[in-house]
Amino acid sequence: MNAGTEGTIDTKRLIFPALGGLYQSIAPYSYAIIRFCAGAIVIYHGYMKLFAGFAGPVAQNVLTPLGFPRPLAWAYFLGVLEFFGGAALAVGFLTRPLALMFTVQMAIVTYWHAGNGYFFSSPRGGWEFPLLLTILYAAICSDLLPRRRTLRCRSHDRQRVLEHNPSQTVVNAVTARH
Repeated sequence: MNAGTEGTIDTKRLIFPALGGLYQSIAPYSYAIIRFCAGAIVIYHGYMKLFAGFAGPVAQNVLTPLGFPRPLAWAYFLGVLEFFGGAALAVGFLTRPLALMFTVQMAIVTYWHAGNGYFFSSPRGGWEFPLLLTILYAAICSDLLPRRRTLRCRSHDRQRVLEHNPSQTVVNAVTARH
């Protein structure tokens, strides 16, 4: 994209051009929305493993056949990762390390569901949604998604402004950005 048009919505390419204003208004928050949903979607799974007795069945029916040593310990670890890690990912804390852990977990889940067919509505669930989540967590981890409205992004912008004009203070760099 050109520097002058970066972050703008091209209304000519939209099916419903009247929604361009809505898209433009929520575009700065798109990364936060995606990150929140990616974290929130696994919280309930962790809750079920930790507090509703699902750690045992996961250990017996999933982790043992996959050959994991100490499957019950792994099931509780996954419960902690999904419950607390999902909450932390949703609010943006330790985003990349958690996204990496979720990428590995969802790659294994995708492998587990591979023999069931593609569609998740098939018996025992297919691999379409686990693959989608694997790609989503990998994108978050590898920084393929634009990171607007985050502390990290703003600090990099301040640094770029300061490198361009070293006499400018941080306060001026923040106001010059807006």
